[in-house]
Amino acid sequence: MAEAKAHVVRKRSRWDRARAKKTRPKTPAPKSGWVLAELSRLTNLRPTTVRYYVAKRLIRPSEFRGTVTRYQRRELIRLLSIRRIQSLERTVTLKQIAQRFDELGDAGLEAWLSKQALAPHMRVVLGLPAEPAPPSAETALTAGLPSGAVEVWRRVALLPGLDLMVRADASPVALSAAQRICVEFLGRSSD
Repeated sequence: MAEAKAHVVRKRSRWDRARAKKTRPKTPAPKSGWVLAELSRLTNLRPTTVRYYVAKRLIRPSEFRGTVTRYQRRELIRLLSIRRIQSLERTVTLKQIAQRFDELGDAGLEAWLSKQALAPHMRVVLGLPAEPAPPSAETALTAGLPSGAVEVWRRVALLPGLDLMVRADASPVALSAAQRICVEFLGRSSD
């Protein structure tokens, strides 16, 4: 007759129980924020790059929870700022970026980033106001200047690296000279 073996549950030692208490998170996992894969998609950074920035302490998740670690808005702002700073200055080091983060603080960094050119979907994700439409060339040139202080010029490319600039209110003599130069170099008129 076959005897049924009883399933024996081995009790953990005191040392194993103490170690498990130290490593087990004390609070419930956060439900808001982005996991690493989502954060990578939002910022167009590889997960290994995000992990590298965590290792260099440029970003700090509120609590590490392995694959379910959630990154909050602060970390997203920092990642976007890192990308923006690196696109503006090619030779900047991560140490210099960390110094700028410390100087600006979280509120200053967010204010700086909100003034930068961001994709519209990133403005929505961050809850930033929509980027104002860029001013037209004419209003950008004349903003804050007294009337009549702006000169309008026409640029005519003669050769690579050689341009002819003609003021819009040029005299008829100057316009005919420009016309002769264009015919000489381009074989056609400047119109």
